[in-house]
Amino acid sequence: MDNEVQIENIPKKKWYKRGWGISVIILGSLLLVLLVYFFAHFFYYYNGIKNGKIPLPGANNIKTGIENSTTVKIDDTAKLFHEGEPGTEDKAPFSIVGFFDFRCPLCIGVSSTVRELQQTYKGKIQFVFRNFPVVSLHPDAMLLAQAGECANLQNKFWPMYDKIFLNKSKDKISSEDLSSYAEQIGIDANKFSECLSSDKTKSLILEDTSDAEDLGVRGTPTWFIGNQKVEGPLSGNDFKKIIDKLLSEAEKK
Repeated sequence: MDNEVQIENIPKKKWYKRGWGISVIILGSLLLVLLVYFFAHFFYYYNGIKNGKIPLPGANNIKTGIENSTTVKIDDTAKLFHEGEPGTEDKAPFSIVGFFDFRCPLCIGVSSTVRELQQTYKGKIQFVFRNFPVVSLHPDAMLLAQAGECANLQNKFWPMYDKIFLNKSKDKISSEDLSSYAEQIGIDANKFSECLSSDKTKSLILEDTSDAEDLGVRGTPTWFIGNQKVEGPLSGNDFKKIIDKLLSEAEKK
């Protein structure tokens, strides 16, 4: 009688125990680590730029401060500002035009200086505020710009300016917050809310940004003082030197 040969069925290895499976796991793990590393650095730099702790790429090439100001020829002075812009109500003989983003850390830093100098040089210098919201970094910057323009329609731009900058520590300022500020500064809250929820002022803001780009504005704050363009924040002393020089030269004429 022939001996029967029994063939034992060897169980197949699971895929993750095979050579190719192990390679897939190792490569997948490396890819996951790289993705985590990439996104961690992305959010670190994004938040750093957003909060002003890390300069934008190429920002080191942007000269800041009055000692590094550049003299520019402005062919179309109408692009600097128009009647009705916040600040033009002062009717002063000299103008300092500033392009601002309400959420820009550098603008926040200089906001109180502007208000102090308005009082010091009242009737001599007008600080004209224009919008340059960088929504790619500050998502609510457009809404805040609209709030300023809506308040300006009721001749209350500067009180709203103060309210927005006083609440700079809030991660996000909502429409409800802005309506509350409107009530606090004594303007018609219903008209303000209607203005804010419509596109009524967006065309004014887009006109500001268009003029800014034509004037070579690359960031905020950017100032136009006479025929000088100054990029970045200025100290109170810097402003005083500029203003006193303007007033002194005017007296000699």
